[in-house]
Amino acid sequence: MEDNGSSKAMQVRVPHSIDFHSSELNPETAFRTIAPGEKTTLKFTAKHPGVFMYHCATQPVLQHTGSGMVGMMIVKPRNLPPADQEVSAGEIVFSITNEGAAPHALLAGIAPVESSDDEATGIAEIINPGETIEKTVTLDAGDYQLFCNIPGHLESGQVTDFEVTE
Repeated sequence: MEDNGSSKAMQVRVPHSIDFHSSELNPETAFRTIAPGEKTTLKFTAKHPGVFMYHCATQPVLQHTGSGMVGMMIVKPRNLPPADQEVSAGEIVFSITNEGAAPHALLAGIAPVESSDDEATGIAEIINPGETIEKTVTLDAGDYQLFCNIPGHLESGQVTDFEVTE
């Protein structure tokens, strides 16, 4: 639901709209500009996984987005097949293919890794889009996470838990 200025403290004096890039709606009707104090309801189902932008689409768009009327929406995929997330202690071979559009740097440890002093096993070389790498690491029994350590990637959900058994 979009409410343009429900609080007097906000002092909204200009019209606004919202454009969800994750939706499949006609922007001319669904994301129409509403006047200060006007309310509208917007409903949609995000059908495609990914990270999508949303922003005020009222002219001048650059001024609105530059004022912070912009954000990101994460749509997670449904019905992914279960992964084998238990491995035996010792040498473990990770074969990783980056099928995305952005580079990644994976670590096995406990997320987040703030510095080189934090405990993590460094797969951590940059994996560019379309590349596949194989890395062998030695892990003791315990609970771990495999995660991308590039800023913002962990926060967007690029992490999975796995257990190393004896």
